[in-house]
Amino acid sequence: MNRTHSLKSVTVVALAAVLLFGGYSIFFIAPSYTRLITQNTETEAIRLANHLSGLFSTRETRNRDIPRPEPISSKTITALIRDEMHLAERDFSLVNVKIFTPKGEVVYSMRPEEVGTVNKNAYFHEQVARGEVFTKVVKKESKTLEGQIFERDVVETYVPVMDGDTFQGAFEIYFDITDRVNALNRLLTQSQTILLLLGTLLVAITVFFYIRGRQHIIAQQLDEERIRKQSRELLEKNEELLVHNEVSAAISRHINLHDLLPEILETVVSRLKILQVENKGGIFLIDKERMELVCHLGHPQEFLDLHKSIGTDACLCGLAARTGELILSNDSSTDERHTICYHGMMPHGHIIVPLKARGLVLGVLYLYIPVGTKVDSQKKDLLIGLGNQIGLAIENSQMYEDAKRQSYYDALTGLANRRLMMAFLDQSIALARRYKRNLSILLLDIDFFKNYNDTHGHTQGDRLLEKIAGIISDQVRESDLAVRYGGEEFLVILTEAPGEGSLVVAERIRSQVEKQAGGTTISCGIATYRDNEPLEELISRADKALYQAKANGRNRIETTA
Repeated sequence: MNRTHSLKSVTVVALAAVLLFGGYSIFFIAPSYTRLITQNTETEAIRLANHLSGLFSTRETRNRDIPRPEPISSKTITALIRDEMHLAERDFSLVNVKIFTPKGEVVYSMRPEEVGTVNKNAYFHEQVARGEVFTKVVKKESKTLEGQIFERDVVETYVPVMDGDTFQGAFEIYFDITDRVNALNRLLTQSQTILLLLGTLLVAITVFFYIRGRQHIIAQQLDEERIRKQSRELLEKNEELLVHNEVSAAISRHINLHDLLPEILETVVSRLKILQVENKGGIFLIDKERMELVCHLGHPQEFLDLHKSIGTDACLCGLAARTGELILSNDSSTDERHTICYHGMMPHGHIIVPLKARGLVLGVLYLYIPVGTKVDSQKKDLLIGLGNQIGLAIENSQMYEDAKRQSYYDALTGLANRRLMMAFLDQSIALARRYKRNLSILLLDIDFFKNYNDTHGHTQGDRLLEKIAGIISDQVRESDLAVRYGGEEFLVILTEAPGEGSLVVAERIRSQVEKQAGGTTISCGIATYRDNEPLEELISRADKALYQAKANGRNRIETTA
C-alpha cells in the first residue's frame, strides 16, 4: 500500500510540475519580459525627449555653457522643431509624438486633430508636472491599406521638460512595441509548447511507470496474499495432521476404552484450537437405544446428572447418533434441537461428531464452541475424519474386549473358564499365603446330567447349564469367582471365606438349584486352603469331597478333613 501511495505521489508531483511550469511562464515570465520591454522603451523615450528638449533651449547657465530650456508654447514650435520631429518619427519608427505646454495643452502632434486639446488627467498634473516620467502600455487600433483594423501594443511615455524645479512642458512619445511583443509571444509560445511537450512526455513516462509499477505492486501483493493464504492453509493442515497424529498416538498407547477415550477427548479439546474449541466436552457410547456418558471434561454435577444416560432421541447428541451426520449448532439458547437444559447453563455453540466404524454409529463426541462460530467445509471434513478415526479405535477396543472375554469366559454360561480360574487361584493363594487369609473352593457337579441330556436333548441340557450358572453367580460375592470347570462341573473360589462360611454358601447354592432347576440337583465338595498347600492339592481335595458327596447319595455337600 505504501508503494502505491509513493507512485501516486510521484505522478501528482509530475502533473503539478507541468502545471507550475505553465503557470510560471504565463504569470511570471511573460509579465517580466513585458516590463523589461516597457522599461527599455521608456529609457529610449527619455533619451529622445532629452535630445528634442535641446531644441527649446535659449539661455545659458551662469557657471557652464549648458543650454537651458524655456517654457514650451505654440510660439516655440518652429519649423526646425517640426523637421526634427519628422526625422525622429522616421528614425525611431514612432507611432506618435505630442508636445505639451506646462498647462497640458497639446501644441504639437503627429495627428493634427489633437493639437489644441488639453490633458486634464491627474497623472499629468500630479506626476509629470512634478518632474516624474510616466509610462503606460496601451492597445491602439490601426488600419491597413486594405482598410483592415488591427491592434498594436504601444508604450506611451511622458517625459517632463524641467528647468531646475520648474516644469516647462512635456513630451509624450509613442513607441510601437507590437513586433517586440509578438516576438516575445512567439518565443513564449514556443517555450511553452516545448515545455508542454516535455511536461506531457514527463507525465506520460511517469504514468507509464506508475501503471507498470502499480501492476507490479498489485501482482506482488496478490503473490504475498497467496503466500499468506497458503501459509495459513499449511498451518491449518499441520494442526489437522497434529490432531490426527496425537489421536493416533493415544490409540496406539491404549486398547482399553476406560483409558483410551479420556485421553482422546483431552487431545481433541486441547488441539482443536483452529475451531476455538472450549475446554469442555465428552463422549457417549451407544448401547442399543441408550447412550452412556463414558468420559467428560469441564461439566458441573447438574449436567452430569442429566446426561449420565440418555436416549438416542434426546438433544443434539441423540440426533447425531440417529442420523450419523455431523451436527453444528451456533447457539444452544436459540436452537430448538437442544432439548436438555439445566439451571445456569450459559449460551454456547456445539459440534457433535458421530463416531462411526464401517457405517455403524458407535458413539458421539460433543464439543463446545463460542456462540456464532462458523465451521467451513474443510473443518467439517477434519471433524468427520476424526470421528471415523475414533470410531475405528472404539470398534477395535470393543473387539479386543470381546476377544478377551472369550479367552477368559465360557461362551455358554458366561462364567470364567479354567484359564481365568488358574490365574485367579494363583493370585488368591499368593495373598492367602502372604497375609494368612482364608480361602476355600467349591467343586459342584450336576447330578445325573447325562440322563438329562439323553432324555431332553443337548439344547435343553445347555439351557440347564445356563440356568445353574446363573444361580451360582447370584449366590456369590463380586470378590469371588464362579467358573465352569468342565462339562457339567462348576468351581467357585471364595476369598476371605473359612470352612464354615464356605459351607453356608455351598448350601445356599444347592438349595436354590433344587428349587429353581425343575427338580435337578447338584453335589458339592469343599476344600479350604492350608498353609503352603500346592494349588493342585487344594483342587484334588475338593474333587475327593465331591466324589464322596456323590457316593453318599448326591444332592449333598461334603468337606475334606
